[in-house]
Amino acid sequence: MPSVHQPAGAEWTVEHTQHRRFPFRITIRQSGREILAVRVQARWPGPGQQIFCLRETSLDADEYLEPVEHERVAHLGRVGRKITVALDRGSRKRCEFLTIRKRGPDGEMRE
Repeated sequence: MPSVHQPAGAEWTVEHTQHRRFPFRITIRQSGREILAVRVQARWPGPGQQIFCLRETSLDADEYLEPVEHERVAHLGRVGRKITVALDRGSRKRCEFLTIRKRGPDGEMRE
């Protein structure tokens, strides 16, 4: 069954990082807990486009993150490997995150 709900107090935050390949960090927090944290190549995909993301495993406490945008999440849902997000704003408000796992060169599974 799909997990669909109206998130109580969920927030979407985009921050600029110092990383050359993944210059942005997107986090979704709900009730003080981090639901999703990914490093991304762009703040938002264009129409019909996709952006490659890397799930963040840990945050360097010394890394400088510059806030770029902060929005309330109007809808948050999960169906299998896919997380759907709708932001509470007029444009650029819907996106999906699809988790893909594949084996790395060392034989470990990666997301």
